[in-house]
Amino acid sequence: MLKVKHVSGGHKNITLQIHGEAPGAHLEAETIETGEKSLRLESAIWVVREKLGIELRWSDEEPLIFMESRNTVRFDIGLHSPKEWDGKLLLMTHNWDKPDDEDKQFLIVLDFDK
Repeated sequence: MLKVKHVSGGHKNITLQIHGEAPGAHLEAETIETGEKSLRLESAIWVVREKLGIELRWSDEEPLIFMESRNTVRFDIGLHSPKEWDGKLLLMTHNWDKPDDEDKQFLIVLDFDK
């Protein structure tokens, strides 16, 4: 289960707030529509329940960032989307080969420049 909210955005930037739950610590790839064809990730904040890894990707072939526990990053030079990017991010769990009876929650905030 994934909820995405465009919390701010204008002609120069966009901020996405993503929160969700991974049943049994497992989440298949979910698509996040950004509404843009070219973005640059400037910063990310995340809080992820213990023993859960989140993977954010530009596409199936191109990883963007891996997240565990809680952290924040701000890039001096933003991470540019690939040239032929379709405006969709993929979010999924990783390291879920160990079954877990507990659902795991997470919150992620992504700041992009256009």
